[in-house]
Amino acid sequence: MSFILDNIRLKEVISEPQTVNVDWVSPSISLDNREDEFSISVYYENGSSVDMVLSLQFSADNVNFGEVTESLQAITSDSGTHMWDVAGSGAPYVRVKIAVNSGSIDVTRIFYSGKQRH
Repeated sequence: MSFILDNIRLKEVISEPQTVNVDWVSPSISLDNREDEFSISVYYENGSSVDMVLSLQFSADNVNFGEVTESLQAITSDSGTHMWDVAGSGAPYVRVKIAVNSGSIDVTRIFYSGKQRH
């Protein structure tokens, strides 16, 4: 039996901007019913002395998360966007981590997009 691809799943991960000045993780995103690849975008602005590292963390149980070292992205600009285009993950949960070396930013949006089967 095959499943029918019925839509593109779009999800806002945070409901309001978050000021990040210490290590921070987003709420997790369920990857149930997704078909193969997906993307996650992080939008940020109003930075001050920014020296941070963005990364993705995956989990099999939505409790214990492991960082994907290939996803590490240093950011030093006061505003911008970073997008991961992910293929082939078998994990059912993902979240964004921001490790802060110094400074602060306002994360204004985290957006998930992926193909979904029903």
